[in-house]
Amino acid sequence: MDNYWELTKELPNKINQEIVSEFLFSLKVAKRSKGTIIAYRRFLEIFFGEMKQPCTTITSDEVLGWFKKEDVHSSEAYFKLRLNIISSFYKFCIQEEHVNINPIKSRWFPRLPQSLPKYLEKEDIAKIRRYSEITSLRN
Repeated sequence: MDNYWELTKELPNKINQEIVSEFLFSLKVAKRSKGTIIAYRRFLEIFFGEMKQPCTTITSDEVLGWFKKEDVHSSEAYFKLRLNIISSFYKFCIQEEHVNINPIKSRWFPRLPQSLPKYLEKEDIAKIRRYSEITSLRN
């Protein structure tokens, strides 16, 4: 697909169609990666494909209700990714003065667990020291 930033589906609301197309094109102009733009496009086509009203009148409760209905079995990381997509869309809408407030609440974003840092065991450190003594400084 040559124009990967263009919508592949017709959205039920023409206002949503225009604003989402404008948003995706702005991602292309901002030189976001092709994979990122395609992921954004796919999710926005799903989200606004089910929303009949204009994105300018969608409330926080409607967005949260959609996420509760659709993302029941998805992981927290995937849920956070989808929230990031719709949040960046609404930030764009605020910048372009399509809406006044972002219906996405920051408290909705899950806190993902942080992995513990990996460290070397004492035996591994001893092996590295012994090896460094017998090899050249460059290695």
